Formats: sequence, structure tokens, C-alpha cells
Amino acid sequence: MQLRKNLYILSQVIVTSLILNSYVSGQSRWHPYAGAGASMDAGGYFFGPSLLAGTDYWLTDKVSASSYFQYFAARLNDSYPDGSIEKGKYRSMIGAALIQADLSKNQSMGLRAGIGIAFQNSITRSDINNTLDTTKRNILVPAFRLGYYISLDPGQIIIEFDAVGPHHYTEGNPPYQTEITELLTQLSLGVKYVF
Repeated sequence: MQLRKNLYILSQVIVTSLILNSYVSGQSRWHPYAGAGASMDAGGYFFGPSLLAGTDYWLTDKVSASSYFQYFAARLNDSYPDGSIEKGKYRSMIGAALIQADLSKNQSMGLRAGIGIAFQNSITRSDINNTLDTTKRNILVPAFRLGYYISLDPGQIIIEFDAVGPHHYTEGNPPYQTEITELLTQLSLGVKYVF
């Protein structure tokens, strides 16, 4: 548990230092970004706004290393035909590192795709008919990105999908265990501005 917490803290320190370094260095290879979007959890139960901040470091004209931190929180308040009421809260923080490639020949607009790894810290609290349940997770999962960029003077606007997953786990106690695979533990569609 302590190792996971330390990995999470380390990922936050790396993302923060890369962002700060990009401002301090003033080099044209560093490009910090910030954005907002709509995100949902693996089951699609929680949906809402998310915030994203990170930086790109261009290794070549077409390939960059990117790191980001994303925060997503949402609430749920549902009632069901059987009369049960469910209230829930969800919070997710993701630190990710990717290698991404510019897939377009056009310098002013085009597709950009990336793949990497992410550390996701999430907590789900649900109250179904006054029965409380809390699930905390710290997982290391693949990260994916697909975006369409439009160059401005200065900077870029990018509309993109960010996704993390898959994640496989076992739920329940023997002999009533269930194997579960989440194809995506979180999916986001957003807009960001690259400085």
C-alpha cells in the first residue's frame, strides 16, 4: 500500500516538475498544456467534468514525450423501480506518461496519437438504501490518446480522447468470486490549449 502511495506521489512530482521546467527553460521543445473535458468511469455510472494539465517535450518534429495529471470527480443520485435509492461519489486522479506521434503531413492541423502508462488513484463511495460501501484503487494501467490539433499563433487547440485501461481484477470472496475486466477504467473527451 505504501509503495502505491509513493508511486502516486512520484508521478505527481514528475508531472509538476516537467510543467515547471517547461516554463523556466523557455525552450521551444517544451510545450505545457491545460484543458477541460467530460469523463466517465469504467461502468459509465459516473459522468462529469474533468481537468487536465501537462507538458509535451518534442524529441523530433513528429515524436514527443508527454506527461499529464488529470482530475475527475462526479456524483450519482438514482432511484430504481424496486424503490431502492443509490447515492454515490467518485474521484479519480491520473498521472500518465506517453510517447505520441504527429500523424499528419500538414503542420497546421491533423491527427496526433499516443500510448504510454498511467497510475490511477480512485475512490468510489456508494450508499444504497443506507448500506455504505467504499472502494479504493491504486492501479498501473496502459494509457492512450487520440487527438486532432489546430495550430494557432501562438499555441495549438487540441480536441482529444484520453483513455486508461484495461484492468483485470477479482471481486468477492471464495467461493463467490467474480473475474472482472474493465476495458477502460476511465475515458475522457476534452479540449486543451498547448502553449
